[in-house]
Amino acid sequence: MRNVLIIGAGFSGLAAACFMAKEGWKVSVVEKMDSPGGRARQLISDGFTFDRGPSWFWMPEVYERFFKLLGKNASDYYSLKRIDPSYRIFWKEDVTDVPADFSQILQSFWPVSVLPTVIPFRRYLWRYH
Repeated sequence: MRNVLIIGAGFSGLAAACFMAKEGWKVSVVEKMDSPGGRARQLISDGFTFDRGPSWFWMPEVYERFFKLLGKNASDYYSLKRIDPSYRIFWKEDVTDVPADFSQILQSFWPVSVLPTVIPFRRYLWRYH
């Protein structure tokens, strides 16, 4: 059996470890922080939990494919629930809500005056959304 050492327990390191273990490698993962997750870790302090990483989960199909490649189902490990608003940005004196509906997102961020810019962006997002 071959041995491999994966440095970093973020998404990429953990994914590499999973695929190598599936192929029969003896895998060890080391992480400099006190918990895995890389940029997707959390900070828990004074009864509050703060995400340190991705705020939006835009491509669930990537994770579903990952699990399928390992002979598993993502739904056996977690479930997703769409929330609205999807995201809330707190400014010094204001709050901006990012809606769950894709067309509302476009309307929120791009007024009609920039429509020529929005159309190629919309095509790009629809392709991968």
